[in-house]
Amino acid sequence: MSEIAVTGASGFIGRVLIGRLLAAGETPVAISRQPLEIAGARNVAITDYARTAELAAHLSEVEALIHLAGRAHQASHPGQDEALFEAANIDTALYAARACMAAGVKRFVFVSSIGVNGNHSAKPFLDTDEPAPTEPYAVSKWKAEQALGELLAGSPTELTIIRPPLVYGPGCPGNFRKLVRLAATSRWIPLGALDAPRSFIHVVNLADALITAARHPGLDRETFLVADARDITVGEVVRILAGSLHASRARVINVPVLLLKIAAFLLGRRALFDKLAAPLQVDASRFSRVTGWKPEITVEKGLRDTAKAFEK
Repeated sequence: MSEIAVTGASGFIGRVLIGRLLAAGETPVAISRQPLEIAGARNVAITDYARTAELAAHLSEVEALIHLAGRAHQASHPGQDEALFEAANIDTALYAARACMAAGVKRFVFVSSIGVNGNHSAKPFLDTDEPAPTEPYAVSKWKAEQALGELLAGSPTELTIIRPPLVYGPGCPGNFRKLVRLAATSRWIPLGALDAPRSFIHVVNLADALITAARHPGLDRETFLVADARDITVGEVVRILAGSLHASRARVINVPVLLLKIAAFLLGRRALFDKLAAPLQVDASRFSRVTGWKPEITVEKGLRDTAKAFEK
């Protein structure tokens, strides 16, 4: 068995991951609820992950499954978040794991979130820290980690958990795309004074880490944190983005953080401000030490490529 399967293959991370596997001359199994036509991959459309027998039939020659399918930060109605996240991030993961057990897949790699550790860090997070998730998304990921551990305990299918911080790169969605759009469309960017160190990970670096997690021996029942080689501040991020956009006329200015905090409170954007202003650092050294993985893309190159892709 030599194939790697990827659920959520139609998503931002999934497509890059499939691309990295194809570039290495492999034939990945691209699994998605949406029909895919990725040349060179074995494309599998799964309308319902609860149909585990159907999914297992597609995994008979698979060595490892990297589970990306789930719900991230899509809009929902108040009060629905918890139920939606649990159905997408816990139930779907368990269905996929059961299919792996039935098919004899050697390893299940679960892509979790640094949010399981918490929203901010007084010192760099370690994978041995006590989990402290606060938002529904992160809580669902932590519950999924626990449920998978119970399901796969004693099973021939190994479990490896990867917790990445915010993922960026060309075509990225979510909050990072909002920063790129801000740098591309604004005349003034008032975020220059945001100097709290934060860890991010470029999508290519994450894809390579996931392939390493799927293949490296001795990672059963292990949880790892991954991140780019160095941390960066939001102020530095917007400066690099603005400087990389040919059409940008943005000027990054240093509005005092206290004033930004007050403005965010008045505008009802306190949660977003806290994500930008609070330190959140990740110590990924153990994963590098155990597996030999090192991030290929530097922060500077990753940000420049992200900005240039936005202009296309």
